[in-house]
Amino acid sequence: MTRGIPADLGARPVADQRITGLDLWQRKQPGVRRPELSLEQITDAAISIADEEGLSALTMRRLASILEVGTMSLYHHVHTKKDLLALICDRAMVDAIVSEHELAQPWPDSMIAIAHRSLEMLQNHPWFLEIVDPATGPNVTRHFDQTLQVVMRLDLTFTEQVALANTVDEYVYGYFAYDHPFDPDEIVDSAGPMETLLNTGHYPALKAWSEDMGLSTALSLIGTARNDPDRFGRNLKQLLNQYNERQCPQAMPE
Repeated sequence: MTRGIPADLGARPVADQRITGLDLWQRKQPGVRRPELSLEQITDAAISIADEEGLSALTMRRLASILEVGTMSLYHHVHTKKDLLALICDRAMVDAIVSEHELAQPWPDSMIAIAHRSLEMLQNHPWFLEIVDPATGPNVTRHFDQTLQVVMRLDLTFTEQVALANTVDEYVYGYFAYDHPFDPDEIVDSAGPMETLLNTGHYPALKAWSEDMGLSTALSLIGTARNDPDRFGRNLKQLLNQYNERQCPQAMPE
């Protein structure tokens, strides 16, 4: 997963800004100064700020104000800005974990459940993809492990299993990034400028559709397809069906 760190998320100078994976969650917490302040409280407050105000609003000073502590008190628990972002990413990933019942279903159904839960996680925490390469925490690891539990049922090499797991993640992330409704009025308004563009001769496919059914009709159909609420599940089934057909001669039911 690739994501980016906001430059304005304040942090004190440290000798090493790197995070060593699960060390953040296994690190011994301070037992003297502010013992009542825990990583869980810090994570709860931080993810609330990110969810309600956006990632740019999440600064150490803002977080300290919400928790009613001094900014430096946070650094006894969260050493760097990367620590904080890793904590909220891992907490967000709780929303992507499926139940044991969902995991026990036939492999395509389990994978579809994982994909839907992953999409719900992104919708609940739209800042998630803005963060690049956070440390891998327990919930991120569990999500990946659940996905591997599904794909390892297939007669694929390990490399192919990981590729399928990544393909589904990328499908979900791409759908989320691209998912915004088309306004019918904007489609109608764009017909004139689009017609001028098509007449340059550089867009033969769109020009052919325009001549076949009329540009406004073609644009309306494109908008209808983009606004179809069922397209996520339908297109995901088509994607997974390619793998299912390799395992057995009967394709997935519609």
